[in-house]
Amino acid sequence: MSLRTMTRGDVVVVSPAGMLLGGDETVRLEQELRGLIARGQKKILLDLGRTTYLGSTAIGTLVRVHVSARKNGVAFFVCNIDKKNENILAIFKLINVLNVFPTREEALQALAEVDLVRLEKLAQEGGAQLPGEEKRGSRPPGDAASTAPGA
Repeated sequence: MSLRTMTRGDVVVVSPAGMLLGGDETVRLEQELRGLIARGQKKILLDLGRTTYLGSTAIGTLVRVHVSARKNGVAFFVCNIDKKNENILAIFKLINVLNVFPTREEALQALAEVDLVRLEKLAQEGGAQLPGEEKRGSRPPGDAASTAPGA
């Protein structure tokens, strides 16, 4: 697995390529993401557009990084997940926990709108929720799942 990291404004974009099976490649990805959090990066986007497979361990890694990000007042978003992996996240109801966006552009736009002061305050209170999540779950605006009754 190769791992690209680039900066777009105040967002660090991490883009793994290949399969995340749960071995060294998944450990490396988690170390990279946790390292960004530890170094104080406040906006992180994981772009899975070059990832061909997410194993269960990799999905667990996404959840652990998401929890760590929340506890540290960090906005952690995921984009470009393929339909098969999106369906797996939906089955386990993780699609409503993780901030998943269909494209990098949509995720970057959402990250641009994140209020970091509010996010940090919510993290300190132990209930960090990004603005708009209380209305839409964690789905992007306009997604059918976010507008369904009870969503």
